[in-house]
Amino acid sequence: MKGIKGVAARLLNQQQGTRGLVWQEESFDRIVRDQDELDQKLKYMLENPLRRDLVTDPWEYDGWYYGGQD
Repeated sequence: MKGIKGVAARLLNQQQGTRGLVWQEESFDRIVRDQDELDQKLKYMLENPLRRDLVTDPWEYDGWYYGGQD
C-alpha cells in the first residue's frame, strides 16, 4: 500500500504543482457487510472528487480504475 500511495501522491503533486502529504497516516481495513454499507462507501468515494472541485460529475473522474468489461 505504501508504494501505491507514494506513487499516487507524487503524481498528484506533479499534476497540481503542489508538494507535501496527500494521504492520512493510517489506513483501516473494513469488511462491507451488506448492500446498504456498500452503497454508503461508494457514495463517500464518489463525493471525494466533488469536494476537491476536481470534477462536476464524479463518474467522469480520471482517478477511477475499473477492470471490468464494457
